[in-house]
Amino acid sequence: MDAILKSLLEQVSDLHGIPVGAYNIRNNGQSESRNSTDTIQIVSKTDGKSGIDIIVKEKFKEQAKLAYIDFLKKFSKTETYQVYEFSLRDFDKDGIPELIIVQSNAVHGILSVYFYDGNLKKYGDYSNPKIGQSGLYISDNPMFPGFFTFWWGGGVEHYGYLYVDEGALKESKLWEVDHTEEFPCQKILFSDEELVEESMKLFSENDDEKNLLELYLIDDYKKVLEAGN
Repeated sequence: MDAILKSLLEQVSDLHGIPVGAYNIRNNGQSESRNSTDTIQIVSKTDGKSGIDIIVKEKFKEQAKLAYIDFLKKFSKTETYQVYEFSLRDFDKDGIPELIIVQSNAVHGILSVYFYDGNLKKYGDYSNPKIGQSGLYISDNPMFPGFFTFWWGGGVEHYGYLYVDEGALKESKLWEVDHTEEFPCQKILFSDEELVEESMKLFSENDDEKNLLELYLIDDYKKVLEAGN
């Protein structure tokens, strides 16, 4: 790895030198550097297509789930929220499901995403007035492992997408429908047409519960063992 690539990685990914653990670095479409660990293997695809497969040993997945159970057992509830729920989903596509916690009351809610890499860590939080009331939608398209969100405020329907990038939880505003004028006005807010189209498709099928993220009450923490499989 030359000095230019090292400098670029430092700027875009905050990597200082070769990272520790499992990683795959590509440069101009070609594999530059790769490393596997005892728990995560990164291998080239064997079906003739370009790309990689990430293989996570089942034992490590179970370690993650046990860590999640321990965390949920000790999770501190406050008077701010009345409903505490959780789910599991492979949010960052590394083969290990992340722990999603949703805290909500009648008017507000907050969603938190945690991950396990040998220790429990947090990607971040997301909040809007409808978390816990409007539902979080998921796609069966592996290109979109995040959550499609919806909330209504100020006479406008807001549609977005939650995802993990550069080690943090982020949101993209996809599209909206403005009802403040005589006729509803739809506006596209994001340039990724496939992502916007997927959101529109999911919310046009909002009577179909298969698109809803399944949530469990936090006191049913043993559900971790069967969730996210």
